[in-house]
Amino acid sequence: MATKIITHGGGFHSDEVFAIALIKEYFDSDIEVVRTRDKTFLKEVLECGDTWVIDVGGEFAPEKKNFDHHQNTFNDKWLASDILFSSCGLVWMYLKSNGYLSKHLSPYQINEFEEKLIKRIDLHDNGAGKWQPSLVFKLYNRESNTLENFMEVVATAVRYIQNSAYHFKTEEENQSSLYDHTYLDSGKIAIVTNGAFNVIPSVVKNTPSQVAIEYKEDEDTWSVQCVRRWVSAPEAWRGLSGSELEAVSGIQGMIFTHRAGHLVKVSNRDSAIAVARSILSNT
Repeated sequence: MATKIITHGGGFHSDEVFAIALIKEYFDSDIEVVRTRDKTFLKEVLECGDTWVIDVGGEFAPEKKNFDHHQNTFNDKWLASDILFSSCGLVWMYLKSNGYLSKHLSPYQINEFEEKLIKRIDLHDNGAGKWQPSLVFKLYNRESNTLENFMEVVATAVRYIQNSAYHFKTEEENQSSLYDHTYLDSGKIAIVTNGAFNVIPSVVKNTPSQVAIEYKEDEDTWSVQCVRRWVSAPEAWRGLSGSELEAVSGIQGMIFTHRAGHLVKVSNRDSAIAVARSILSNT
């Protein structure tokens, strides 16, 4: 039997959209949504206990799965902060405290979700900040919203959650493998060869590296990336490729330098190290 969810009709916002997406992703993938502001109907469902009432109804009672935050008696905030909960944060905390999130996410990933998504949606919905991706979800609104286009935006939010979970998982894995990389020249150069996805951000965040070298197996090339804003390839290299670039740089195995100067591609590890050292010597 599908999990029943009630939310308000009319225009929709990121907080109830993501609250429902979280239920669908971490509680029950089979959901039935009703959008209404009918007071008689809401009075009945508020007492059900087995129906989720999200962002409407004037009551916050997690034991009955009622998650509104608009009533003047509501003043619940995130721990040790001034961030008021929206329906998104309330549903998240229910799922967290009842063990639904820990079935799928590590403590690190839960914290990343809270800091990079849930709290930002709560701030945005309460008018205390801006969460820029909200515009993507707002664009699903129409003059007369139907359940069909509401469920389309919920599906988009579910994909956003899934993609975020994937990236938070790889971030955690990449941080745990920081000591597997090779570091040269007092840590200014990091050489990454484990083929991990999206590994450079963890190197930038957790090491003093200024240039990162990464082997790209799918291309069979080596990428030399300048990872600090004050570091870049020499002006004379930019926009050049092949033999012309080799002649200017004096380094064999050069493939190309991006015209912006932040990236150089080479054919082998030794050339990559030579490029990194040349970049640093010219910084």
